Amino acid sequence: MAMAQLYANRDEAWGIPRAHGGDFRKSPYHLVPVNPLFPIIKRYNFFTAYDVDTTNVWDESNSGSGTGLTCQDGRGGYATVVNAASDNNYYFYEGKYKNGTLAAGKNTWLSGEIAVKTATKAEIFFGLCATISGNLFDNRADAIGFYTDPDNDASGLLRCECSKDSSASQSSSTESLADATRVKLSVIIGGTSVAYFAVNDVVKKAISTNVPTTDLAFCFGIRNGEAAANELDIYPTTLILER
Repeated sequence: MAMAQLYANRDEAWGIPRAHGGDFRKSPYHLVPVNPLFPIIKRYNFFTAYDVDTTNVWDESNSGSGTGLTCQDGRGGYATVVNAASDNNYYFYEGKYKNGTLAAGKNTWLSGEIAVKTATKAEIFFGLCATISGNLFDNRADAIGFYTDPDNDASGLLRCECSKDSSASQSSSTESLADATRVKLSVIIGGTSVAYFAVNDVVKKAISTNVPTTDLAFCFGIRNGEAAANELDIYPTTLILER
């Protein structure tokens, strides 16, 4: 039986289903499914003190005494973390629970926005990651996400990574962060075989090697690339898992 509004474009000859976004590169629905019948949806909001709670919601790790994740005023809600002023000072956050485990034959989406005060002097990570032994910037044994590497590239270039058992497949997204400018980052994972990386709703890279199969949590963080304080803004982020 046909379902109203199931299809993205009723005149599209292929009948690309809105529920699946069709081809990851062709969906007009921002790479996220909108059919409510099948997905499990986890929303990471930044509205209240509970949303940034480091007892029940997040594991916080830091080097240097900056200002941890704090909710800010503004449309839609967001939170800011401010590093201390020494080189390599950092803050990073791991979700308390690993809600992002991949499953064969099931799609997984992660999508949210960030902004960095001084983009060319920051090392960031945004994505899914297993429990960190060490820090998020040097010790991602199992992860899927975006990162920057100011020691090797001073342009704020966003890079893409899939890592499994400490073996990483990494590639440029060809897009760079700009100072204090919001950017939308999305990862769309097909089962356990391929990850598509999108910047501002445009797919930039696909990686099909070293896709992790262990339990994964939403993680993000920022590390200074120079002896100056830096800031990361994190906006509401959505994790969607196909049933």
